[in-house]
Amino acid sequence: MTDNEHSEESLSAVFDKALALHDEIDVSTEDSMSPEFQHKVKKCIMMLEDCTKLVSLLNIFSNNENYKEVATEHLKYFMLPVLLGDMNSRLTGAERPDVVETCQIYYIDFLQRVKDYEFTDLKIPELKPVKVEGESSSNGSGPPQQPGRPKPPDLAQMNRERDAKMARFRERKELEGEIKNLKSLINPGTRDEDLERKLYISMIKRFVHIAQDELESLQMEVDVLKYMSLAKAGKVKDQPPKKSRPFKPII
Repeated sequence: MTDNEHSEESLSAVFDKALALHDEIDVSTEDSMSPEFQHKVKKCIMMLEDCTKLVSLLNIFSNNENYKEVATEHLKYFMLPVLLGDMNSRLTGAERPDVVETCQIYYIDFLQRVKDYEFTDLKIPELKPVKVEGESSSNGSGPPQQPGRPKPPDLAQMNRERDAKMARFRERKELEGEIKNLKSLINPGTRDEDLERKLYISMIKRFVHIAQDELESLQMEVDVLKYMSLAKAGKVKDQPPKKSRPFKPII
C-alpha cells in the first residue's frame, strides 16, 4: 500500500467517525449548553477540520471535473463544509457575530462547490458581514443614528420566497425518505458502489436545501446583531412617541 492509499484510508475512517458523531449530535436531546454536548461539538469540528486538510493535501478533487466523474468513495467529502457550518452554528462559547460569519463562509463554500461540480445551478448568496468594512468601532463615537423608515413589503417577492422554501421542504423530505431507504439496502459486509453513490448524492442534495435555509436565517440574524451593536454603543436614536389623537365621543 502506497503512502497516498494509506492516507486516503485514514481520511475515510476519520470522516466516517465524524459523520457518525455529527448525526448523533443532530438528534441529541442533551442540553446544547452543557459541557458534555459542547465537547462533542468541538471534537466533531476538529475531526472535520483534519479531514479538510487531508482532502487538500491529497488533491482529491480536480477543478475541471463534473460530479459524475468523481470517484464514488470521494463524493462524501463534498459534505465537509456544510457539516462544519452546522457544527460551528452549535458553539455557545464563541462571540455570536464571529460564529454567524464563520457559518456563512462554510455554507457558501459548500454551495459554490456543489455548483462548480454541477450538482445544482442555484444562485450563490454573498457573504453578509456583521461588521461592514469602514464602519466605526462600537466605542460610542459618532452621532446617534435614526433608524430608516421601513420599506413597504414586496408581496410578490415574499410569495416567491415562500413558494421556494415550500418546494425545498418537500424535496428535502423526499430525499430524507430516499436516504433512509438506501441506508437500509446497504449491507455493511459488502460494498455496492451504485447504492453507495446514490446515497452520497442524495445526502449532498439534502444538504443543499439545509444550507440554503440556514444561510437565510443567518443573514437575517446579521441585521439583528448590527442593530444590537449600534444600540449598545448608543448610536441608535430612539424615535419620538407618536402623539395620539384625542378621543372624541360620537353623540
